[in-house]
Amino acid sequence: MSTVTFPYHSAFTQRYVDQGKSEGLADSVLRALRNRGLPVSAAVEARVRGCRDVSLLSAWFDRAFTVDAAEDVFTD
Repeated sequence: MSTVTFPYHSAFTQRYVDQGKSEGLADSVLRALRNRGLPVSAAVEARVRGCRDVSLLSAWFDRAFTVDAAEDVFTD
């Protein structure tokens, strides 16, 4: 008797899992900036919320704790 394992998520559902990860990271970036007392412009918020690249959002999240202005989160 053999066993077959199936992925928990299909490609269809994985897209929504990834979308949820990026939305959560975007929220975290913005919260970190605001909690540090940095003003977040509508343009910054739109760019962060529009990003779907999890690795890029992770980098922005890390930078959010050290930048002097919200716009600086996008620069290396």
